[in-house]
Amino acid sequence: MDDLFLRISDDYDRYKKGFIDAAIVFKNAVRTMFSRQGIVAGLVTPFIIDHYKLQDHLLNCDYKCREIFDIPDILRLKVVASDPADISKISGALDNEFRIVSAKEKGDGGVSKVVEFGSGEKSADEKVEFKKLYITVDIRKNEEPGVLGEDPIQDFDTLKTLGNKIGIVKYIDAAICDETDSVLCESFVYMYEKERLNFLGIVTILELGDMLELYRDRIISFSKALLEATPIRSLVKGISVMYLYYLLLAETADKNKIVDFMNLGLSPKVQSSQREEMERFADRLMAIRMKI
Repeated sequence: MDDLFLRISDDYDRYKKGFIDAAIVFKNAVRTMFSRQGIVAGLVTPFIIDHYKLQDHLLNCDYKCREIFDIPDILRLKVVASDPADISKISGALDNEFRIVSAKEKGDGGVSKVVEFGSGEKSADEKVEFKKLYITVDIRKNEEPGVLGEDPIQDFDTLKTLGNKIGIVKYIDAAICDETDSVLCESFVYMYEKERLNFLGIVTILELGDMLELYRDRIISFSKALLEATPIRSLVKGISVMYLYYLLLAETADKNKIVDFMNLGLSPKVQSSQREEMERFADRLMAIRMKI
């Protein structure tokens, strides 16, 4: 198992760019299919498995995996039905358009299907063409917004739970990916720190949820504008909170405050060496804020 994991782990690093490109191609193919068949769906979000979850997936995989292309949930597409009644329509459309390897109903009324997809995308070294991939498609109804309490933000785990469970975080994450043609990685954004949120005056989970709800559309527009200049194809879960940081900082129109925020947790030596770069980034944030 260890040898298999090491080989598949190496292949993951080698083929990740091609996987991301293939996921976006598949998402667009599904979107085109919906348009052609008159199906109205909400967000359609591609995911790529986190490198560190590979071993768990190999251990729990229902398939006999000999290579990375055998794993059905390296790539995942989450489709949110605008109306619960549309779940069966979306499921049927997939059946007609793609080869379905397996399917199962979920307890919440959703459906999960493993789809075989030949994208024609190539690996980063152009030596391997992805003629056949397995992509897990999860069809779900709109999620409940989740319950936000008055509890103070304590640590990373508190925020990780928020990012995984609360609907507004998941909605904005997915919308950013949709707007920027990116894939959402299953890893979790590292900037979730109590000190950063407290710096911006956000103390409780309820306050964070309220700010995300209040700034929802502006966060999406802001992230799109920021990513247009430096496109990133793979974003991490919880990215919505990072862009909330940037938006709130930009609204202060205070370059020194933005730099102070970026310096949190950095040594004085690093702060000094990166000062000019951080000032340029601060200028960029404030310029984007004026445009949206």
